[in-house]
Amino acid sequence: MIFGMNLVFGQRERKEIGARMKRAMEEMTLEKIHPSKAPYGYIRNRETGHLEIEPIEAQVVKEIFELCKQGNSTRSIATIMKDNNAYLKQGKWASDRIYKILTNAIYIGIFEYGKYKRKPQDILRIENYCEPIIDEITWNATRNVLVKNRHSNYGEYIHLFSGLVKCPICRNIMSSSESFKYPNGKLKVYYHLRCKNHNCKGFGLHYNTEKIENKLKRILEELTIFILSMDNEIITCNSTKSNDIKEIEKAIEKLKLQEKRLVDLYLSSNLDVETINYKNDIIMIFYQLQKGKIISILMNF
Repeated sequence: MIFGMNLVFGQRERKEIGARMKRAMEEMTLEKIHPSKAPYGYIRNRETGHLEIEPIEAQVVKEIFELCKQGNSTRSIATIMKDNNAYLKQGKWASDRIYKILTNAIYIGIFEYGKYKRKPQDILRIENYCEPIIDEITWNATRNVLVKNRHSNYGEYIHLFSGLVKCPICRNIMSSSESFKYPNGKLKVYYHLRCKNHNCKGFGLHYNTEKIENKLKRILEELTIFILSMDNEIITCNSTKSNDIKEIEKAIEKLKLQEKRLVDLYLSSNLDVETINYKNDIIMIFYQLQKGKIISILMNF
């Protein structure tokens, strides 16, 4: 029994040490003292701990963003960097390294603490953290290119319903495909959805994505008009997906608990009011999103 009690107290102390370390790292971040290894393009000042631009690496970062802005994929950019023997302290140029550089907001002076290990509502985002290497115009332009490269069938439409449309026969998710025609001697690309299930009777049939999106957008527009015009209408749920609603309600309760913990953290720590308010705003945003999911389920049934 005593051995078991010692284990419990040891686990508790370990959690408290981890919590204190995380709090100390957050305080360092708020003071713009970089808590970890400097990202590519920067060096960490040994005296102050602040990030400073490394000229050679910064030039490589600018070239990477410029190549992405021109429409190159991460794989092709990695090949170009490798062929040009671009400066790199260790490792080699690969598509995942390029993608991390292109998605790191530190290059516009914004540091996101806990980006890869925390939930989106728990990420600590600090602006004017360090001197930016690229401007926001280039950053926004590369966001559009990354979205475009993420969709293999990106054309005149972004295909918002890609990966959501099911085969009307076997109910499997339909995959995207494309075909090419040359009306008036000019290349025209047509995008389709088709079922890959060989046992399905609809195997080989192609559905035009443009027509599907136009119909779905028209339905959504009509539904939006109906909601706005029926303010006093009471909508009841006939959904059989009660489990989905319960899971969303649990998520809302968890967000409320996180909000309460923020208040306790404010009363028992030295974190400033701005950080507490920032995290509280993020929690409220996710709270509204969860409520929106419940409303969407109610409206679909």
